[in-house]
Amino acid sequence: MKRILSGIFLLIIGILGILLPILPGIPFLIMSALFFFPKNRRVRKSYQSMEKRFPWLTKWRPFQ
Repeated sequence: MKRILSGIFLLIIGILGILLPILPGIPFLIMSALFFFPKNRRVRKSYQSMEKRFPWLTKWRPFQ
């Protein structure tokens, strides 16, 4: 349940980030996808590519 609520929260922030120019939306959408689909290979690959662009993501890992 906590995973679903976290995913919904990050999804809402990601959508707001797409609509508002001051907030990056794509990293939040990818993080919400990690909560909804933690074992999906495509989601993991996009998360790893986002780690290069946003190094603060390396401290936050939803799965090991």
